[in-house]
Amino acid sequence: MADEQKVFSILKEAKKQDLVKPSEITNVCFVSYINTANHILLVIRKTSDGKLSTEEIVTGTGLNSNTCKIYLRSLEKLSFISRVKDKESKTVMWELN
Repeated sequence: MADEQKVFSILKEAKKQDLVKPSEITNVCFVSYINTANHILLVIRKTSDGKLSTEEIVTGTGLNSNTCKIYLRSLEKLSFISRVKDKESKTVMWELN
């Protein structure tokens, strides 16, 4: 399982170099943390309304639920995504900033 502090630290440094962004291309020069974060951002961006629940992101990425949550929290701390509550279902949704 991914270590939350390690994920955050790597993504924080990658953000400084503008390496974290939605991408369909896996860059072999990146560590898997950056490619995984980029894939999560892409999955969110591809939705029609730009919002997905945690469960939908888990399904869309194929990540383990706990691992996905670590990435989502790190991406939120770094201001790539935001949490919003769906008014009808009260489900926590994620959207790109």
